[in-house]
Amino acid sequence: MSFDFFTREFKIEEPSRLAVVTRDERWTWNDLRARVNDLVMQLAPVPGGHPVIIRGQKEAGFVAAVLACMIRELPYIPLDRVFPLDRVRKIQSILGSNVLIQCGPGEELEFDMEIRPSGGSVRGPKRAVSPTGAIARTSANDPVVYIIFTSGSTGEPKGVEITRTNVGDLLKWVVSSDYQFSAHDVFVNQCSFSFDVSFFDLLASLQHGATLILNAPEQIKQHGEFTKHLAPLDPTVWVSTPSFLSLALLNAEFNSQVLPRLDKFYLAGEIIHHSLVRRVHEKFPHAKVFNAYGPTEATVIVTLVELSEDLLKQHTSVPIGYVKAGSRIDLIDTFEQDGNTVGELVIVGENVARGYYGRPDLTREKFVQREGRAAYRTGDHGFYKGDLLFFIGRIDNQIKLHGFRIEIDEIDSHIMHVPGVDLSVTVPLVRDGDVKKLVSFIKLKGATSDGDAIALVKAHLEKKVPHYMIPGAFKIVEDFPYGASHKIDKKKLLETL
Repeated sequence: MSFDFFTREFKIEEPSRLAVVTRDERWTWNDLRARVNDLVMQLAPVPGGHPVIIRGQKEAGFVAAVLACMIRELPYIPLDRVFPLDRVRKIQSILGSNVLIQCGPGEELEFDMEIRPSGGSVRGPKRAVSPTGAIARTSANDPVVYIIFTSGSTGEPKGVEITRTNVGDLLKWVVSSDYQFSAHDVFVNQCSFSFDVSFFDLLASLQHGATLILNAPEQIKQHGEFTKHLAPLDPTVWVSTPSFLSLALLNAEFNSQVLPRLDKFYLAGEIIHHSLVRRVHEKFPHAKVFNAYGPTEATVIVTLVELSEDLLKQHTSVPIGYVKAGSRIDLIDTFEQDGNTVGELVIVGENVARGYYGRPDLTREKFVQREGRAAYRTGDHGFYKGDLLFFIGRIDNQIKLHGFRIEIDEIDSHIMHVPGVDLSVTVPLVRDGDVKKLVSFIKLKGATSDGDAIALVKAHLEKKVPHYMIPGAFKIVEDFPYGASHKIDKKKLLETL
């Protein structure tokens, strides 16, 4: 049995096979279909095009909620339960949404209609669900499927609108010979549903009729228990950031003897180093390791390459892959560096998103046309060697930490609202090419003690931003060092640590 995204229907084959497994739940495909059908009926009062917020954290009901929204053609917005309520409310106000699907326990939120996938409607509509939050379609045949909110430099989260055409383009690739997935695969789903990499394995498993293992954060933190949870399920496909795989490899039980069918590792979201790939091959000698690249605005990923030992020997830096068929990545504003022609990566193809919800200014800036096709300016620098693409770094002040894309300016924007703060400068601490943590340097206005000021800043950020955006260190400074161009010298700031 499987769920066909293109027809939005379940295909009936072996309905008793496992579809979704969590720490506490084991849903067969029959169970999943029944839960989805129930949600579809509960969503009947919601007008077409009205955005639906799905809030949870690795519950089986989250998968059911996604499918129900797909069937009803309601754009869904995945929000992790660890997001502070202020951020949820901000996103709700941006969307004008008044429908919430609450998966698992959650604090009280003001929605006109709230649904729980496992227990029916907690409360029905207080009033008729209005279509005020309806999202216009690019055409009658291309509705928005989901909106993922990413960090924004002004302190306002920005929502990337992914359409049916975009998701269909990704799935056509996922079912191709480049991946060779089947109904016998078992996918390990680790990334937060608010991080679009998680949709790669979610959609791939659903389309193929495979099994999806959802792993809650508390399981993941206990490496021994995490492996014991995985072993009886016999996983075959691993999808995560490189940093998470690096942590998993520290567990002695994480190896091919305990997990004999785990032979495909897909990594995305961060720079990969040769040493990580070799550590995987040491513990899983027959496994294939793949590197993938793609911003949220280009529907999860757009490049792929197997990191074989021969390939690693040929290159000092790890490539991000070959561009998938039907898309291309152009280099613009090029310059020469170390014998390579470097430029900004511009992604062109049907995988390019429609734009940012309610932000025509940002959409015009980043989403362009190239030769009559939709294109997205990534803000990433890279170069080609033949058809193989390499990533160098960000053009702007945006970084990736543990796979999450973060606008550093957004952090400082929030800190500047804390009483007593005069100026905040957040700097990524980079070692061996990777961002290890963020450090916020703060100048105060008055006589507030350093400890009290930092406590206030932390408490404020916990209410305003996701946990992964909270800096790992804070330092109060009397003044900032400036360079010859009268800009704050961030390198000198880091030297004071």
